Amino acid sequence: MTEVEQPAAGVRLGSGQGVQVGSGNVQHNHFHHRSPAVDWPVQVGVVPAEADCYQARRLVHGREGASGTLVLSGLGGVGKTQAAARVAHAAWAAREVDLLLWATASTRDGVVAAYVRAAAAVGVATVDEGERAAVALLAWLQRTDRRWLVVLDDVATPGDLRGWWPPTSPVGRVLLTTRRRDAAMTSHSRETAMVELFTPTEATRYLQCKLGPLAADAEAAARLAEDVGHLPLALAQAAAFMIDRGLDCAAYRRRFADRRHRLMDLTPESDLLPDDQSMTIATTWSMSVEVANQLRPVDLAGLVLDLLSVLDPNGVPAAVLTTGPVLDRLSDARSSTVDADMVRDALHALDRLSLITYRSPRPVRVHALVQRATREQLGERLDETVRVAADALYQAWPGNERDHDLVALLRANAASVTAHGVTRRRQILLDDSTGGHPLLLRVGTSIGRAGRVDAAVRYFGHLHATATAQLGPDHPFLSHTRYEIAYWRGESGEFAEAARAFEELAREREGRLGADHPETLAARFQHALWRGEAGDAPGALAAFERLLPVYRRVFGPEHVDTLRLRSRLAYVRGESGDAPGAVSAFRDLLADRLRLLGPDDRDTLVARHLVARWQAIAGDPRGAAEATRGLVVDGIRVLGPDHPDTFHFRHSLARWRGFSGDVAGALADFAQLLGDRTRVLGPDHPYTLATRYQIARWTGAAGDRAEAADLFRRLVADRERVLGPDHPDTRSARHNLAYWRGEIDELPAETRRRSDH
Repeated sequence: MTEVEQPAAGVRLGSGQGVQVGSGNVQHNHFHHRSPAVDWPVQVGVVPAEADCYQARRLVHGREGASGTLVLSGLGGVGKTQAAARVAHAAWAAREVDLLLWATASTRDGVVAAYVRAAAAVGVATVDEGERAAVALLAWLQRTDRRWLVVLDDVATPGDLRGWWPPTSPVGRVLLTTRRRDAAMTSHSRETAMVELFTPTEATRYLQCKLGPLAADAEAAARLAEDVGHLPLALAQAAAFMIDRGLDCAAYRRRFADRRHRLMDLTPESDLLPDDQSMTIATTWSMSVEVANQLRPVDLAGLVLDLLSVLDPNGVPAAVLTTGPVLDRLSDARSSTVDADMVRDALHALDRLSLITYRSPRPVRVHALVQRATREQLGERLDETVRVAADALYQAWPGNERDHDLVALLRANAASVTAHGVTRRRQILLDDSTGGHPLLLRVGTSIGRAGRVDAAVRYFGHLHATATAQLGPDHPFLSHTRYEIAYWRGESGEFAEAARAFEELAREREGRLGADHPETLAARFQHALWRGEAGDAPGALAAFERLLPVYRRVFGPEHVDTLRLRSRLAYVRGESGDAPGAVSAFRDLLADRLRLLGPDDRDTLVARHLVARWQAIAGDPRGAAEATRGLVVDGIRVLGPDHPDTFHFRHSLARWRGFSGDVAGALADFAQLLGDRTRVLGPDHPYTLATRYQIARWTGAAGDRAEAADLFRRLVADRERVLGPDHPDTRSARHNLAYWRGEIDELPAETRRRSDH
């Protein structure tokens, strides 16, 4: 069936030209006669006024003259509409366009209505023609030689533009703003630009322009800009709030930091928003969440965002969000099973609405204010959200922390969760019945393993004080924090203090738990260990010998803890002066570990390392070097080239090469190791500094006393800064500096022992 609309008077059907739009067997033919006179240029729609103190955006301006379609995408509140309005105003003022069409495109009907008005304005149709007029406009845009700019502001969903995208034209431009980042928004003819946050300079400049004397303190203004994450909408609303109340930047920051104030308490009332804004920042994002929740899997994106709201805004490993605790929590909340693929789909839904940035395998990022607005909607669900996030982080933490970037991310996320779960008003992660969440202990241990031993002591000291205040001085959890404080004090060089602390802890645990309890035995083990490090090798040897039969009885002769005690006993035997006895004991231990654990177990590799070490100390450095050379190969194969133990093996190989007479080879090995340890561990890690110590030592042994003295001078300064002036390693470097300068004739015996061992 063909439905023919009667042409206007004077239009001949045979020669008429128009647009034909059909659906099924229904055909609509539109015939256009000569347009009435149009007073060019024409503007349709109201372009928003330029925002006060506008800051030109890096990714938008400079493209005003480009043809084609530019899609401006980004988080709600970054200023996409303002950027588009700036382009439209500039094009109109410069008379670069004959038609400027500004359409609020949050719905399909809004787009069509704007097209209808534009069609009437340029004379290709009348308003009462409805969608036919909109179609006529698109045809005119495609054929006209008039210059035009169409701005579609705030497109809510790609489907609203299906069939209504303005055509590609050499004289026309399309500028579209949206929070969406769907593939449907892109094509070969459309360029996408992400509108980012203000730079720190732009944000500070905006506040100074807007606030005048209230932003006289430039540093406070910069800090305020950082507090709100350099988000343009948040800055505008904060500035309006400050002006209304006469608050300077420092005063507003105090209110902002007080979490008793909700975001709605820190922004103007809805009818007093600046720059003709219609929504507060919290409302802006809540609408985006509603849309994200409608994307498949339905009603999951918001729940995932809840969890993200208590994690680190700068990066959350996506694997954390697919752990068992998270999947169980999401499944309970939706009353249906949620799997890892569904979580990843929910992340993509949030990313498509610009609420997060998710580009697998990179970490998930979310703006801090989006997090705060989300948390403020959680209410009583915040406690459970924090617990689930802590459970997820603990489960995701790798047993072997060789991936330093991942572990650093996990520590940052744990700090964020702890900030919400351990506060003066909320102690979610410290519970009277269960004590402290295991994540709290894992974080401190990880800090220490990263070489920041003093930071680990401070961390556990703070945790101990907080737990004491919350749980009381007699809670069993405090035994764990005391253990960690003592251990990391020992690692920081306070050997005698660590020994005394573990002796006291062992007595307390024995009285509370019994002499054979594993926690009691662990404290006794550490007491013996640090007693030996403090210089009492015979006392440590006797203590370990007393512990060995107890470990065999309690744990069994082949238990991993029993084997490790035997390792420490053999070590102390060597430190007591019986190097051949240490070699024999370590060989027996190696045979048992090979039998029980296999050749590629980490403990087996460590046993091989210790056999070679005491072989060298017993007088066979050449044989030790040969044995360690094979160990390095196996360490790289089994543990990886950047594993800490592999570095230890390489460190020892270089030393035994030096003691075998190959000083040049030792220096070359240490130089290569220094580069790798600096790359992986950082320049201030104690192991990196230990490698520098050996380079300085062997430089002197090679005959260059002046260079050795200079290397030790710099090492002393760095060890004093990192480890403290009284750390044994700092004292050892200081003695070497004096020796190579010629200020002392002989190194102290303790320094020689530490260097040779």
